Amino acid sequence: ELVGEGGSGAGTIDLTEPLGDETLLFVDYGGTRNLVVKTDPYNDVRPGDRVSFSFKDEGVRLFDKASGDSIRLNA
Repeated sequence: ELVGEGGSGAGTIDLTEPLGDETLLFVDYGGTRNLVVKTDPYNDVRPGDRVSFSFKDEGVRLFDKASGDSIRLNA
């Protein structure tokens, strides 16, 4: 989720993709790929904006790089 100062990470919005009932934000945080954040459609974030983010345990989905399979946590 996007947060004010003091999140677990920070980056710059590269792209916003409005999808109706939600918006995808592509955040350049310095890694090899963008972090994709799913938000409500009412945020006012624009490409080039600097944002902070944190992770909610129940909202994190991890995938195996080689197979693309979902990695199940707490199994």
